[in-house]
Amino acid sequence: MTPEKKLLFIILLFGVALFISLPANFTLFDRKFTRPDLDLRFGSFEIKKNFDLIFGLDLAGGSHLVFEADVSGISDSQRRESAIEGVRDVIERRVNLFGISEPNVQTSTFAGKDRIIVELPGIKEPKEAIELIGKTAQLSFAEVSGEAEEQTLIPTDLTGADLARADVTFDQTTGKPVVTLEFT
Repeated sequence: MTPEKKLLFIILLFGVALFISLPANFTLFDRKFTRPDLDLRFGSFEIKKNFDLIFGLDLAGGSHLVFEADVSGISDSQRRESAIEGVRDVIERRVNLFGISEPNVQTSTFAGKDRIIVELPGIKEPKEAIELIGKTAQLSFAEVSGEAEEQTLIPTDLTGADLARADVTFDQTTGKPVVTLEFT
């Protein structure tokens, strides 16, 4: 490659990098400019790209929440870990439903205490973050009566408080998953 072509390639690469790094709206010499989005078409091949930067918790700020789990009622360490992971999965699903960019939900054990750490970029108010995650879900059981088109639910006195354990097992004859419930 000749030195002129190398210089042209470097200038072109610099121009593309400058285009990508420009903010969406900026002022230069008292004039306002708006960076266009990339929209290229070559026959049936199409490129559409929005280069807006999405800032994480370190740059945009947000909420850092630490929840401490009360697992005193669970004696088995394997069940305790399973319960903590289940809660982490539920919180992660709730956070992901709201489309927050780059949320971080992780578990931590320190000094014998189990914790769930939730980092939410862009959420400035801790109350808003706690409301986003939601309240404790309540499990209730009901009987289904009637035909398929007119089913009604008959409440029972059985709740999640009566549930000791729930696991997924597989039927040995069919191989299909089955939920097994163990009550107190």
